Amino acid sequence: MANKRQQMYQSQNQDRNHMSTRRQRQLEEEEALRQEEEEAARKEQEEKEKEEAARKDRLDSEPEITDPNDPDYLEPALYDMPEGDEVIVPEYIVESQQDGERDLEDIDQNRTYNETYDRLSQDEVLSKVSVTAQMSILGIIEYVAKMKQFKGHILTLMADKNFVVNEGPAMQVEIFNNIMDIITKTDSVSFRYSMDFLLQLMCDEPEVLGLLNLSRFQENLALDPVSIRCYANLMNLLTSLKDPMTRQKELNTTIDIAKALEYGFSEGAKTRLMNYFYN
Repeated sequence: MANKRQQMYQSQNQDRNHMSTRRQRQLEEEEALRQEEEEAARKEQEEKEKEEAARKDRLDSEPEITDPNDPDYLEPALYDMPEGDEVIVPEYIVESQQDGERDLEDIDQNRTYNETYDRLSQDEVLSKVSVTAQMSILGIIEYVAKMKQFKGHILTLMADKNFVVNEGPAMQVEIFNNIMDIITKTDSVSFRYSMDFLLQLMCDEPEVLGLLNLSRFQENLALDPVSIRCYANLMNLLTSLKDPMTRQKELNTTIDIAKALEYGFSEGAKTRLMNYFYN
């Protein structure tokens, strides 16, 4: 009887020792796995830091591209959107042209503007303006051509969800960006020629470049809130003042130009547009 009890105690002790050893081994395996994961994460972080440092060194060593004709050239932004709600609008206008950036006095010495109400041809304007202005004008002409292809089918396309959500809004954003580039990224002479040609085109194409057509797809424009308000105000301003024969009357009775330029324009851009329309 005593031997059986002793054997039972021995068996219980063996089971407890086995379970303790098994638990210890399991804890050791978990600790080893945790250490491996931490080591892998540390190495991954080190690799990311090395890649980031190498990228910064490469960017710092590369010369800044200032030639607008270079494929890697980046146009200066109209304004920067910070992480917060505040919008920062620069207080200057970027003056760009084919042979680089120069002072306005130097530009105006080499370009002259014929202040007449004579009709401007596309070839004439393109021959007198900067590369930035040329690209913007051609983009606007392409917009007119695309819209005219739709003819009376624009209302039918309004029932096409893809067109309403994607293609249509993209066309509106593109013409907006082209007009803003004329206002903010051209020298004085290119600006006047481009604006004259744009408003002449608006008079020639009252349907395609009319306020109704330009106001379509507002709810789907891929623009920030400030630019959306700027878009609506700008299109109303241009379509209202497109005709030089009625412009003064519109300014006196209908259009508050200061209010129209309230959003999305630097002080320099506001002054440029006011001088253009009032002079």
